[in-house]
Amino acid sequence: MSHQSEAVLENNLIKQLVELGYASVKVMDGDALASNLKSQLEVFNKAI
Repeated sequence: MSHQSEAVLENNLIKQLVELGYASVKVMDGDALASNLKSQLEVFNKAI
């Protein structure tokens, strides 16, 4: 079994998710994280 660094695994996961149509976002701090979470929840709640 081969070993990969956490960074390589993370980058591969992000690449796969983008290929599936998910958007990649840059979250620079806690405020940006909270803002992104809020907007994603609003989109999700409108879809229900």
